Amino acid sequence: MSIAALRNENERLKALLVQTQSALSEHQGALAASEEAQRRLEVILGEWRVEPNIADDSVAICSSVELGDVQQIL
Repeated sequence: MSIAALRNENERLKALLVQTQSALSEHQGALAASEEAQRRLEVILGEWRVEPNIADDSVAICSSVELGDVQQIL
């Protein structure tokens, strides 16, 4: 392989590395958001187990909330 070909391959691999690192960063952010949402849901479920009446009140509240509103909260 010539030096020019090696340089081209090196530049191609550097660009691929940048793309891979960017994709990894995006996925890590999504994973962190997902883990936070799971923790929040676990807290809510824990509160429902401690105070069953909260569940009844929450069902009434949730029935009046649009799905888009819930997604904005999460």
